This record gives sequence, structure tokens and C-alpha cells, in this order.
Amino acid sequence: MAVSADEKEMVEEFVKQIIASMPKNIQKLFFRMDSGFFDNQLLHEIEQSSHEYLVKVKFRGMYDLFKIQSKWEQVKNHPELSVCEFTHSFTVLDQESKSIKIERPLKVLRTQTKSLKGSMGEDIVDYEYVCYCSNVENQNALQLHQLYKPRAESENWIEQVKNQLLAGKTLVDSFWANDIFWQLSSLAYNISVRMRIKVKKYWRQEYNTFRDWFVKVPGMIVESGRMVYLKIYSHYYYRNDWEEFDLTINTV
Repeated sequence: MAVSADEKEMVEEFVKQIIASMPKNIQKLFFRMDSGFFDNQLLHEIEQSSHEYLVKVKFRGMYDLFKIQSKWEQVKNHPELSVCEFTHSFTVLDQESKSIKIERPLKVLRTQTKSLKGSMGEDIVDYEYVCYCSNVENQNALQLHQLYKPRAESENWIEQVKNQLLAGKTLVDSFWANDIFWQLSSLAYNISVRMRIKVKKYWRQEYNTFRDWFVKVPGMIVESGRMVYLKIYSHYYYRNDWEEFDLTINTV
């Protein structure tokens, strides 16, 4: 994720505001960020406030640097995984736009993806690498990797609410009206998750997929004998799924 200088400055100011307005009963925050926010000034701001951070790291020449590291330690019970920790120097600009060198501890997780013999009997081994920088103590690269994973799930939730529930759209000119629309979109998403959480094959579906077969139903609402029910088109492809899921909801 590429982040411009203006965006980084906005993030730094945003972090300062969060820290300054934090309730007194909250002693520590944990910032989990992607590689676009691997920025010395931002990390320094978090450290100075005695909070914790975990940021994914990417920089030019990173993979070549990993390949020459010799202190790889194999993960117990996982022969395909190795971890490594080292300090790397970076050149950054200070507030007066002067170049300065800083050192950051980096922790790398290496996963073996291929191991075979070549035509001449030589070993062919391929690896994938993921690198993190963090001030969380007593955590190796694998532990940081597990700690970072929930961020990806959060990004999926944000993407669905923003794009599939249109929370990222400004539908009218009023800020407060758009805010209500956003909250209603979030509420609709949360309700759909609560509806589906008991049935795995539906719970993992994206909201658009769920809405297309369960909400946008080719049918007609019928009132008869003090009852209201949905009469579905007899050849609707998802009819059995719809009726099964409807029964599950009513049972719960």
C-alpha cells in the first residue's frame, strides 16, 4: 500500500489526537498497521507515548537482505518455518528535511514453499518471507505473524461495509445524514452476520453474495389466514438454500 507524504502527516496527526483524547482508564493502545505506515516519525510518536505497535515491513532490496542472513532458527514442530531477527539501518528525513540514519529491529518469518532436486542433482529451494517491526516484547516473527493476522480479517469487514454496503458513498450533502446512512449500513451488515453465524457455508460468504440469493429473491409476499409468507418462484436456483436458511433462522 503506497502512502503519500500528506497521508502520512495526516496519520501522524490522527494518532496524536487519539493519544491526547484517550480516556484515563485506558493505559495502553496497540497499533496494528500495514507496510504503508512503516514510517519512523509515526513509530517514534507511538513509542514516546508508551504505546505498542506492530507494522508490516517492505522496502527496496528487502528480499536480497533476507537471503544473506545466516541466523535462521527453525520453528519447533514446523520444519518448513524459520525465524530470524536483526537490526537494519534506514535513512529517513527529519522534521528539518535532513537525512538521518536510524536503526530498527526487524523480525522475519521464512516459509519454505518448494524443495526438490534439479536435473543435475542440485537442491532447489524456494522461500516466502514476511517481515515485521514491533516494540511488543518477547515475541518472535511467528508470534508477531499470528498477532498481525486479525488485521486482514478486519480489512475484509471494512471492505464489505465500505464497498458492498456503500458506507463509503456520500449520498446526500448533509454530513449527519451520510453518517446515519453509514451507521445503518453497518447495522445491516452486522445483522446479516448474526443471521448467518450458525451456518458456516453462509457465514463465510461476502455480503453481496448473500444479498443476491437471499434478499433479492424472485417471489411475492402473500398474506393469507393471518399469516405472511414469501411465495418463491418454483424454479429459483437457490430455493432449497433459501428455505433451509429461513428454517434455521426461525429455529434459532
